[in-house]
Amino acid sequence: MARGGAREGSHAEARKAFAAGKVSPVVLLAGPETLYAEELSAALLAVLVTPDLQPFNFNRFRAGQDPTDLIFGTAGTLPMFAERRLVIVQDASEFDRKGMDELTRYLSSPSPSTVLLLIAEETGEKLPAALKKVSERYTLWRPFPSEAVAWAVERARGLGKTLTEEIAQELFGLCSGDSGDGRAALSDLAIEIEKLCLSVGERKTINMDDLRVVGRHAEARVLYQVEAAVAARHLGLALKALEAALLFPKENAHIRIVTMLGERFRKMLVARDRQEAGLSRAEVLAGMWFPGRDGGAEFMTGVARFRRAELAQALIELARLDRALKTGQAEPPDLHLELALRRICGVAPAAGTSAPRPPAAVSNRGGAE
Repeated sequence: MARGGAREGSHAEARKAFAAGKVSPVVLLAGPETLYAEELSAALLAVLVTPDLQPFNFNRFRAGQDPTDLIFGTAGTLPMFAERRLVIVQDASEFDRKGMDELTRYLSSPSPSTVLLLIAEETGEKLPAALKKVSERYTLWRPFPSEAVAWAVERARGLGKTLTEEIAQELFGLCSGDSGDGRAALSDLAIEIEKLCLSVGERKTINMDDLRVVGRHAEARVLYQVEAAVAARHLGLALKALEAALLFPKENAHIRIVTMLGERFRKMLVARDRQEAGLSRAEVLAGMWFPGRDGGAEFMTGVARFRRAELAQALIELARLDRALKTGQAEPPDLHLELALRRICGVAPAAGTSAPRPPAAVSNRGGAE
């Protein structure tokens, strides 16, 4: 989209321009989606400089680390045995004052045989004034869910694996919590897809179990499944989740699980005492927080499944196991932990009672429900 002589556009428009090699002598890619910038850089390099001439006509620098004289001196150098030279500058917003001044001077008379590609994660008002003077610039926002899911499926296919749309959507949900805008960074998705593809070995299809064991936040999610299943007195699910949790090679894993359960049952006992004191639901949940949209409701359902004496006995059981594990008296630890869960759960939930559904990702925030 042209505006006052400037050429501005999106990732899709940049992809078309770069694939055709029809770009200005200076181009800016600005935005948080760094993987788009990497893909576009590779596409532009493939069009402008043949592989055999890249050692002579392709340079990559990082603003704030490489000397500005070298960066702009290289940009002003004629290409060798070719028509075009490509110079890429990462972290362009990190130029110091001298670098920004040199960029401004270069923009007034750029080398017509060089494409200077500037890459910055900042956009809008945070973008330095010198970078706003670049006439051709594209904004690289993180993709919307549908775009990211399609990208993930295609990325896995490129690695020789089949990733269903359903699993890709789940993966997007696991990664979107870290971005701050509800969208998953493609760089995060790429890491998780590579981990999944490596974990399945020769198998061509990635399934949901692979995601639960290998995927982002998998350990936190499995630990929550143990906690929620025990609180729901769902022994079968608790034992299955425990088996998965112990696959993670963490030191003191058994103690961590016991500590987590102890905290859950301590909260449940406090809630029961507050209930019996006649407090409101909001007062019962004050100072507590549980993952998931309906975490508070699920927690209160769990409290209702235990008598007060059972909650107290569960805490005693967990305290004893904690001491035994720390003193080496609980051997083998897997068996002792399983027996403790069996005693705490006591019975399976009544027919028709649904098992607790774990959240897509577990946050570390605290506060009231």
